[in-house]
Amino acid sequence: MKSYTSLLTIFTGGLLLVSACSGESATADEQPQAAGDDWVESEINELDEKLTGAEDRAERLALDIELLSEGRSFPDVRTDLFAFEEIEYLTGLSVINGYSDGTFRPYNQITRGQTATMLVRQLDLTAPDDYELQATDVRSSHQNFEALRIVEYNEIMMGNDGIMSQATHSPVRKWHVSSCALTQMRSQRQILVIHLQT
Repeated sequence: MKSYTSLLTIFTGGLLLVSACSGESATADEQPQAAGDDWVESEINELDEKLTGAEDRAERLALDIELLSEGRSFPDVRTDLFAFEEIEYLTGLSVINGYSDGTFRPYNQITRGQTATMLVRQLDLTAPDDYELQATDVRSSHQNFEALRIVEYNEIMMGNDGIMSQATHSPVRKWHVSSCALTQMRSQRQILVIHLQT
């Protein structure tokens, strides 16, 4: 029985060898070229990018876990920052949020127009459709026009003598907005007046 199995194995191997070397196969000139350096480099770079992306996601996940255990939403907002509680509270309410990289950058500046947008969104403020913004220097095409119109109507932010340019261009520190907004929200449950200082 063993001799038949050995003969069958030899015969099958011989058939495979003959068929591989038969005249129907392509010549060496017709065989596909081996992968060129450019292709190999491209494949290596693609794999490297995938690995780097996975590493970045793993690092971000580790940071998120660390922040959760520390009770922090942002890696750049230390717990000893005087506006820490306000930032955390308003972040929890989605009044303010961070950048796409997960940071908050509390010392960055935002405009008063952006502040108006946050207040309108969070407090569900409205104004009659026929109310016209009294500030004459804000065009209706301005990205924060509607929010500025609403906060002006609700007497939260007012221009000076028909000029609201400070509201659209004047910067405000993010932590300052957080502190002012939270103070007003806690004491009155709605913001009636907010005085922002640059």
